[in-house]
Amino acid sequence: MKKTTSFFPVSLLLLGAGYILGAITRRAEEDPGSYMPKGFNSKAGEAINSKEAGKQTKKYRKDHKEKTVYANYCGRFAIEQILNNKACVGLRIYRAMSEKGDYGIVVVGVNSAGKDITEGIVTTQSLLIAVSYDKCESDCDNGSVLMQ
Repeated sequence: MKKTTSFFPVSLLLLGAGYILGAITRRAEEDPGSYMPKGFNSKAGEAINSKEAGKQTKKYRKDHKEKTVYANYCGRFAIEQILNNKACVGLRIYRAMSEKGDYGIVVVGVNSAGKDITEGIVTTQSLLIAVSYDKCESDCDNGSVLMQ
């Protein structure tokens, strides 16, 4: 008697694997941030209403009365230049202090692995890192719900 091998189980296995890999690939293409390393969320940040935002900034000011700077400003031009880097999936904002003791922020792009983009080519259309010492003690919008 001739021994025959059934290809049905093998073909079913290959078909299933192809379907799963195709779904993963489609999802990764549609949503690149969905397959980031654990601990890093490229989609961090969510909308909150102005009342909740005001409550949270008020709590910060109450809990940090020793601070005179509660916010810093960084212009759209600098932020857009950082975001122009194709590897950039978001921004990380560090608190900073100048040699004179001024509070500021350092804004840097972050790649899909959750790493700061601190090296690369800087052009007239892209920055890697921006710094701002424009602070909210003299030029705040005191009428903002965030300052109530």
